[in-house]
Amino acid sequence: MISRGQRPGSLFVPMHWNNQFARRGRVNDLLSAITDPWSGQPESKQVAVAIAPWRPAWQGELFCRQPVPLPASVHWRRRATSGVSHLSLAGEHHPQEWLTDWCRQQGWQMQTAQAGARWSLLAWHEGTLMLGWWSHLWRAGNRCRVDRRRVSLSAADALAAPRAARREKKRRDGPCGADRLQLL
Repeated sequence: MISRGQRPGSLFVPMHWNNQFARRGRVNDLLSAITDPWSGQPESKQVAVAIAPWRPAWQGELFCRQPVPLPASVHWRRRATSGVSHLSLAGEHHPQEWLTDWCRQQGWQMQTAQAGARWSLLAWHEGTLMLGWWSHLWRAGNRCRVDRRRVSLSAADALAAPRAARREKKRRDGPCGADRLQLL
C-alpha cells in the first residue's frame, strides 16, 4: 500500500506479521537474522530494498462467518474486523469458480451479480448471511474507485449482526427498497 505519510525513499513493512495475517507477509524470512551489536535491533531496519508495482488480474474483499480455504495462487491479507473473518484478496485467476464451489459444498444458497468488471456474491444458510464477496477485474484503462470503507462496514455489519437485530432495525427505520416501492 502506498501512503502519503510514507517518507520518500523509505519502505515500511510490518515485521511482526506471520502466516496468520498474510499469505506472503513474512518479511523476516527474506532477511538474515543479524542484529545491531549495540542496540540489538534487527538489521532489517537498515536493509536496501527494491519494490515494483504488481497489478493483479482482480482484487476483492471477502467477509465470512468461518474461515474459507483459499487456493495457493490467491494472495490474501487478514483485516481486523469484529465478529467476522475479513480478507482482502488478489490474484491472477478469477475466484468465481472456487468460491462458488466452496459455498455449494457448504450447502449455502447463493446470489450473484455481475456488472462489467465487478462480480459479487452473497451466500445464505437458513436465512442467515454467511458470506459476502465483491471483486473487481482489472482491464486496460479501467480505473474505478471503490469506497472500501463503506463496503467493509456494510458487509461486516450484515454478517456480524444477528437476524433479530436486522428485523428490529427494519421495524424501527420503516420500509426501504422493494418494500417501499410496494407502498407507492
